[in-house]
Amino acid sequence: MDRKEVVLLGGCTAAVIAGVYVLWGPSAKPKRKKDIPGLVNLGNTCFINAVLQALAACPSIVEWLGDYIDKHINDDYENLFAFTLIKLFKVLNNSGGHEEAAAHHQPTELLAALRSRGWHISHDEQDAHELLHVLTSILEEEIAVMPVVVSLFDVRTLQMGTYQSFENGILTRTRQSLPKLPQHRTSLPCRGLLASQMTCKQCSYKFPVKYETFDSLSLTIPSQLWGGNSLDACLQQFVMPEYLQNVDCENCAKLATMTADATKNTFTRTLTIGKMPALLCLHLQRTVWLNSGTPLKRHDLVEFPELLHMDRYSLRRQTSSRRAGLQRSKLLLGGSAGER
Repeated sequence: MDRKEVVLLGGCTAAVIAGVYVLWGPSAKPKRKKDIPGLVNLGNTCFINAVLQALAACPSIVEWLGDYIDKHINDDYENLFAFTLIKLFKVLNNSGGHEEAAAHHQPTELLAALRSRGWHISHDEQDAHELLHVLTSILEEEIAVMPVVVSLFDVRTLQMGTYQSFENGILTRTRQSLPKLPQHRTSLPCRGLLASQMTCKQCSYKFPVKYETFDSLSLTIPSQLWGGNSLDACLQQFVMPEYLQNVDCENCAKLATMTADATKNTFTRTLTIGKMPALLCLHLQRTVWLNSGTPLKRHDLVEFPELLHMDRYSLRRQTSSRRAGLQRSKLLLGGSAGER
């Protein structure tokens, strides 16, 4: 075969391969599935976008919203705030039929839902932590089952009938059950319990543990002269015991034989996490107030690990550690007595 014919055959083969690649090869347009949709800043709404994108990346809140909508599929679920949130999260996650959504999304529907519930965005600087509490408060009101109470202005209805007792409970004059407190059949995935306990420094008497609900933990940044801060250091400062002066101690009052002043002692109050939420939200308090009353924002770098171990900050872990310490002390005392 002549050299020219070989060059011509090679050129034709290259042209055929290039044509096949252009016609049936991979598309030059990237798939929307791999893109990360963004939210358009509609004018001082960057803090809203940051909170929404952070929540959309948490599977626990997305699954909770989906399950809640499924339970109310026969109701007017389209007017629920949870439905507005789950639609936006599906757009941000490229799921639920939104794989071909635009790369930039405007959260106008969510802003309209917030305004309809009495929350308006001003032109001043807003707080992302405040917005998180607004979202959780709206969802909390939505999932609460409120009882129907007869108006006091309905005098005729109130005067009809008498109080009657039945096996299922007590009926009012309106022949209705007594109003009950709002019931929460489900709780938000960010809802946890804080455990607070006070201990007397004099007699080691401990008050019963008190529990309080929380949706987020506000942590202060420790003052460091050298080096940076870490999230563990912020959490350790959060659970650090606090000293309370002049607190009445019931146990010291029983043991006291002098005056009543002997019952006022110093107590330590410790905060721990009694119940860990499925979605733990941490808030770093970066705004500090100077002695002159001027606010100052701290720009300290706070390092956080990829995997955060929270067992050391839980009530169960600290209770187990105290019990283990008591057992060790008993063993040591027993050994000393045996040697003697």
